[in-house]
Amino acid sequence: MSAYVAVLGRVLSKCAAVIALAGAMASLATAAPAGGTFRATGDLTFARNAGAATLLEDGSVVVFGPSFDGDRYSAATGTFVATGSIHAPRFAAHAFALPDGSVLVIGGTTSELRGERYDPATNTWGWSAPMSMARAHAQATQLLDGRILVAGGRTASGAVATAEIYNPATGSFASVPPMPQARADGIAETLLDGHVLIAGGVDAGGYYLKCSVLFDP
Repeated sequence: MSAYVAVLGRVLSKCAAVIALAGAMASLATAAPAGGTFRATGDLTFARNAGAATLLEDGSVVVFGPSFDGDRYSAATGTFVATGSIHAPRFAAHAFALPDGSVLVIGGTTSELRGERYDPATNTWGWSAPMSMARAHAQATQLLDGRILVAGGRTASGAVATAEIYNPATGSFASVPPMPQARADGIAETLLDGHVLIAGGVDAGGYYLKCSVLFDP
């Protein structure tokens, strides 16, 4: 009998441990997740998708595309207000804050070579310098010195490998050597050492790419 009681005691002890562990895991599963929370804020003035956005010096955010106007979000009030009219609505463009406080929007699904430049002081849009070609779904990023690299993308004839850089000091684009292969819909990120990583996307034949390249400005 004593041996039976000892075995039973060990079994009950293991069961208690399993129950305690299960209880702890359930508690973790139902506990509030670490980190922040989401809450609703103001609505856009126009329903948008495939747009572009960037942060301004005053903390507000400009949202562009694909309509004939933009939105400006105020973090202080949590509301959007419409910006002035845009000349060429476009999907899949890129927006960048420039050193002078304005915003440059380039590329996208339009035949227009020129970009749009937003002036926060007047809440209006104007034309910017043209690229060498109209590019949709391009890889673009801002370099550490404030210039903007635009590489690849799609034209009317398909994906391309050509690239160019916008210089805010001159307000114009200049061509740079092309990428090793045509690429669209990839990512472009400026690294801490100033190089640009371009990865993924699709090639001229529409095949997904796993290769990547580095650009040295």
